[in-house]
Amino acid sequence: MKTTNISRCIQTLIATVLLCLSSASWAQEQTWKINIKNADLREFVSQVAAITGKTFVVDPRIKGNVTVISSTPMDQDAVYALFLSVLRVHNFIAMPSGDIIRVIPNAQGKQTPGPDGELTDIAAEELVTRVIAAQNVESAELVKILRPLIPQYGHIAAVAKPNIVIVSDHADNLVRLMEIVEQID
Repeated sequence: MKTTNISRCIQTLIATVLLCLSSASWAQEQTWKINIKNADLREFVSQVAAITGKTFVVDPRIKGNVTVISSTPMDQDAVYALFLSVLRVHNFIAMPSGDIIRVIPNAQGKQTPGPDGELTDIAAEELVTRVIAAQNVESAELVKILRPLIPQYGHIAAVAKPNIVIVSDHADNLVRLMEIVEQID
């Protein structure tokens, strides 16, 4: 009799695990259309948290209204990319810190660590810092050329030896800046 109860418990456990796995794959396949007009930015963060399953800590200075018009169904990753774009338009960023994402003003972004890895693997809207090496052009000259291409909240600095430029900006603009340096250098 004990063997039968254990067997039933195992069967129930397996059924529960399969249900959870199918629910998880269903959630990944689910899509959303985001159409909001003059919605509170904090409420938008709450909606994105519910859709993506991410945890956000929102700086008290984050305020404003959001309008998003979309007729395209989006999966969780696309919703998060849209979220990053909305934050960028409002001069805010989402800064991952372990399992938590801090929503802060753009100006603070250059003082916090950004994601590592190849820029092509990082969301275009992520704020990152990179070192760009130059061989033939002095880093101080590169700063003069690149500074107008970097937003106010970004950062650029030259280091004479070993002839590098340090840049903090969004990943998509950093890719562009690196291509420009490559062409100039």
